[in-house]
Amino acid sequence: MTTTANLLKLQKSLYDYMKKKAMSYEGELSKEFKVYLKDQKKYASRTFENSDLDELLKSIKKSDLVYLGDFHSFDQSSRNLERLLRNLIKTKSRKLSLGVEFVHIEHQVAINQYLDNLITEYEFLESINYHESWRFPWNHYRIFFQMAKKHNLKIIALNSTGTLGERDNTAADIISDFISENLNTTLLVLFGELHIVPNKLPAMTQERNTNINHTIIHQNLDEVYWSSIEDDSDLQVAKFNDTEYSLQTSPPWVKYESMIYWYENLVEDPEFEIHEYIMDTGLMAFNSSVPENFLYIAEKVSDALNLEISHSDLEDFNLYDHSKLEYMFDTVESLEKSTLKTFHKKLLSRGRSFKIPYKQVYYCPSYSINRLSFLSGIHLQNIVMKKVDSSHEEVLEKGDKGNILLFFIYQMTIAYFSSKIINPYRKCNLYKDIQREFLNPSTNALRKNILETALQCMDADESKDQFISDIAKGKTHYHLHQASRLVGYFLGDLLYDDFYAKKNTDLSELLKTLLECPFSEKEFNSFKWNIFPRADYKNLKKRFF
Repeated sequence: MTTTANLLKLQKSLYDYMKKKAMSYEGELSKEFKVYLKDQKKYASRTFENSDLDELLKSIKKSDLVYLGDFHSFDQSSRNLERLLRNLIKTKSRKLSLGVEFVHIEHQVAINQYLDNLITEYEFLESINYHESWRFPWNHYRIFFQMAKKHNLKIIALNSTGTLGERDNTAADIISDFISENLNTTLLVLFGELHIVPNKLPAMTQERNTNINHTIIHQNLDEVYWSSIEDDSDLQVAKFNDTEYSLQTSPPWVKYESMIYWYENLVEDPEFEIHEYIMDTGLMAFNSSVPENFLYIAEKVSDALNLEISHSDLEDFNLYDHSKLEYMFDTVESLEKSTLKTFHKKLLSRGRSFKIPYKQVYYCPSYSINRLSFLSGIHLQNIVMKKVDSSHEEVLEKGDKGNILLFFIYQMTIAYFSSKIINPYRKCNLYKDIQREFLNPSTNALRKNILETALQCMDADESKDQFISDIAKGKTHYHLHQASRLVGYFLGDLLYDDFYAKKNTDLSELLKTLLECPFSEKEFNSFKWNIFPRADYKNLKKRFF
């Protein structure tokens, strides 16, 4: 079976698993809801062409009205609106306003008061009864109010009671009236993805005001994803027609995963204390199924890479989250070397995911399919390394700093690479992004030193055998770990895009090095320069979507 076939099999399996589990929480669907689902699938199954951000922005800038579909439990939906909004604010082509589904129309006064700083955030959430009326994470939407205050933007409430159709009709009335009264203004509407299908809310609004120019932006449509992945196209913006697009910034199983955890945490915490969101910790306790999900993901990554690791080896782990912080602290305290204690305490305090040396213990502060797949890569690497050298982790306390740096880079590379297998849309800072932060005068000295170490590792000339050791000399474990995150993510991103996804025949040899982690600067440099597009790696930067 080819790598592409393995990847497709993995993705189909994840998709079926996550969607089936997510939809099981929905219970019995109403007839109207089924019609909305059917219509979305029909429209998403139309032919489309590969577009780009520039074409999408041109359509937005010519529009009075822009619909952006929201998958409520998935923060990526609101983040994409945030990115678009920042871009539009920067260009200043037209006035901007926001229409939001997550606030009921009867609470428009509260929105105005909050934007005018007459009430606090907590008072605002209490006055709109967010605890009962919406319940999706407030920190998905807070940014829009912060931006509105900073840039003097209007926000209008669009939610109401009634059937799906009745709610769309009410929203269409408000939208049509607003646009008629606010000329030369673009209204960006964040509304549930089923409502922005062309024959739903957009059609109802158009009936009321035929002069409205609009753009519809769907997000992460299942049918578009599968069509593009089977055509082996790197699709980020799909174009159905001149006024209708889909942003494809995440594989569909990730949005269903967010839905699963949202439901499961409601079951665990039906009171859903609102102040937990205001604190913006982002922390949610694992439920009993998370270790099962971790094992499932590790199995899928292992299969995708043809590692032939036994089930007994894969299930040999203990996974803990922030609710077991005291236990993790005690476990860290049990480490013999003070340098390792200090280092892992810092990882705990910074909310990092990591493995405890010499133990099959993994810490993941809060749920996320990205974090679980990240840790699964470390888990797989550890299993392979133990078979090559059972004492490999001793380098963390007995090895020189150069070998410690290599250990962390290999670990971060396989971890990020594994997370890209599960979520191909995942992004990280590339060379130009890291360089830009390093050159920024506002970057503090400690961060600048870490960035400098990362850039030196990337630029290291293989003719200098001790260059990595020289770079690492005198640096703390935490400093080396943070620099390795930058280097490893960059390597992992290129390894996925340029080798795994493109079926490059050099992948197997690169994976062997990555999994066995040879502490040799010569081998590391060979590994690095086989991955980097040497001619232009310094010009690579993170994509917008």
